Amino acid sequence: MDSVEDMDLADAFSFEPDEDEISPEDEELLAKIQKLFLSLSRNPKTRKPNFKRIFEELDSDGSGTLQTEELGKAMEMMGIDLTEEEVVRLTARLDIDGDGDINYMEFIRFVKVGGEEGDGRTATDKLEDALTHVSRAVFLYSDHNFFMMRAELYLRLHDLKSCTSNLRYVLKMLPGDQDTRKRLAKVLDLQGINWLGVGNAAAAETCFSDSCKLDPVKASFWVHKSIALVYDRNYSEALRAVEQAMAVEAPTADIFCLRGKIHWALNLIDSGNRDFRSAQDLEPDHPEVVSFISTMIKRSGDYYKEAMLKLQQISVTGKNEEETRDAIRLLTQALNLVPDDMRLLVLRSKAFRSVGDLEKSLKDIDDATFHYLQSMLGDEVPKFVPNRRMWLETQSMKNNYREPAILTQQRSLTLNEMAMVEVKDGNYVKAISLLNRVIEEEYKLHDNNMTKVDAKFFINRGDCYRATGKIEQAMSDFHRAFDSDPNNWQTKTRLSMIHYMAGLQLFNEGLYNPAEIEFTVAIKYNKKVSGYWASRGKACFYQYNYDGAFEDFKEALKLDPNNADVLSRMQQFDPDGKVLEEVGVMKQGGSGVVGNLGAD
Repeated sequence: MDSVEDMDLADAFSFEPDEDEISPEDEELLAKIQKLFLSLSRNPKTRKPNFKRIFEELDSDGSGTLQTEELGKAMEMMGIDLTEEEVVRLTARLDIDGDGDINYMEFIRFVKVGGEEGDGRTATDKLEDALTHVSRAVFLYSDHNFFMMRAELYLRLHDLKSCTSNLRYVLKMLPGDQDTRKRLAKVLDLQGINWLGVGNAAAAETCFSDSCKLDPVKASFWVHKSIALVYDRNYSEALRAVEQAMAVEAPTADIFCLRGKIHWALNLIDSGNRDFRSAQDLEPDHPEVVSFISTMIKRSGDYYKEAMLKLQQISVTGKNEEETRDAIRLLTQALNLVPDDMRLLVLRSKAFRSVGDLEKSLKDIDDATFHYLQSMLGDEVPKFVPNRRMWLETQSMKNNYREPAILTQQRSLTLNEMAMVEVKDGNYVKAISLLNRVIEEEYKLHDNNMTKVDAKFFINRGDCYRATGKIEQAMSDFHRAFDSDPNNWQTKTRLSMIHYMAGLQLFNEGLYNPAEIEFTVAIKYNKKVSGYWASRGKACFYQYNYDGAFEDFKEALKLDPNNADVLSRMQQFDPDGKVLEEVGVMKQGGSGVVGNLGAD
């Protein structure tokens, strides 16, 4: 027969012997009992027990008969836990002559091993007969095997209390026997489940606690103890019990749900939500998980709507940091309920960026990207990544990597803002590194079409290059910005300035023709700067192109009649001042030309 620890709990509770046939398991148990009795009958030491001496020891008052009280003590010695009423009924059953006591002959009839088997007996009858025989053996012989067999029989007859009592006797005889400890632990667990069924949580908790002491590495005992403590509203102890279950065995979705509810009862809402998320990872279709997700989505939607309303009002009334942070608080509450909602993460990222919390903004985009990849790639994406940003950067280098455009765009905007912070601190190299990443991701987003990349990213990187003296790289970025947005005045201004700076450098090196070309480009992008015309006029002058120089000086004076340097040079072409009068210059004076073009 299977031992107690091998029996399924449901089997133990649902065992109902057939009225006509005894089960194979019980037949096996009865066969084992018969075999043991046969063995005892062949043992010279046990073949002829001294019934007279045993009777006299039980007859404490020496009356020659056993009264009800003395029979009760006899049952207790045999490990049979009977109520007073049950002892009275047993006495009546054994009292053949009806005098109210048990005489020696009636006692011998009771303890005599053997008996006839009638026809038509039920499986329960056979089990009870076997129990009677084993009980006699327990009474006569101090052998742990009989206690163990009787425990098995009581279990089959659903008498868990008597089963427990017999197993405890075995443990007294064999204190270190682990098999018995485990059997007793499981039977106590069954008793605890019965107590829970009738609403007695305290009695159930006592049984479960004993089970945990006897077999501390069985997670189900700790779980049952936790449930009993929850019924008793002792949530702190219930939490400790369920965490002990999780420590000895890998937790299931059921256990995570249980701990989640306990966390909620302790007002540890975020911890409870995380437990249900863990349950979702293990068993997405678990009924309690499905119900939880449905509730959380609805509640998070309410927070989202409220946050959106605040941010829309801010967009109309103007920037308001306090109101923005209030919207962030609402979005955070929503994300505590539904942490993988891309919509919430993207919106909070925007809000963080608007108040300058750039690291938090970038983290939200990283989290949104990670959850997106999990939803698309499933098991290919690990559930836990120590450094998500580094992992995502590695993934983005793969040729088949794709992510929603909104994520790329929001990441680019945040990285751009981070680069501008580095510019303010003078960290141009770090700013360029951030902008390199932005432009590269935008380039991929737009199918390698550089003209689709936002002009401001090229402008910002070009400014950094210009600040570090890398004129050619700056010029290249400004031209790309112009290709992306030809009507952007900021781009035109920078292009004119960078070509002007390049022309100054060439002019100071005596390379007048290349300098003239650069000044011409500067004038192309911005014709309203006097210094550009004046500088090109000088470049023409030193190439002996006096007509060109004269015309450029005239344009320079139209824009800045007080340019002293140009006025001085014009006197070489117009000693009488007629030309100066034509352009509206009445007298000399004013500031010099922009930049250092060197001496004559």
